[in-house]
Amino acid sequence: MKTLLVCIDFSDVTECLISNAIKLAQAFEEKIFLLHVTEPDPDFIGFSTGSKTVREQWAKKFSREHAALCEMQKRLHSTSLEVEGIVVQGAVADKILQHVASLHADMILMGTHGHGGLYNLLVGSVTGNVLKRATCPVVLVNAKEEKNAI
Repeated sequence: MKTLLVCIDFSDVTECLISNAIKLAQAFEEKIFLLHVTEPDPDFIGFSTGSKTVREQWAKKFSREHAALCEMQKRLHSTSLEVEGIVVQGAVADKILQHVASLHADMILMGTHGHGGLYNLLVGSVTGNVLKRATCPVVLVNAKEEKNAI
């Protein structure tokens, strides 16, 4: 059985990613891993998070993201596909590539937000970073162009 790693960020492209993941998994008999990489805990990366309220907001955000991913996983289970959801914290591109290796992924499916070159130069691009370092094919779905759907 092949393995499809679907990178979820809960943006505009997420629903299109899920739709394409279903098509790919059914066509190639693939197991789907839904991966959401959330921001690292501010304490972990050396920033003071401040008050207890701020810490509670981070915990609630992580909990909401985990619940949303579990809901997507349930939805995909209803299509009789083998699906597993994973939520981790850390540097997004690094975590994606770590999971590609540990899951022996045959393909990565991820969205691109269509930011321009200047944005990518100043801020960086997770997609660009993954494309440069991936050891398997990467299929991109553009948030702004539904015609890119598989």
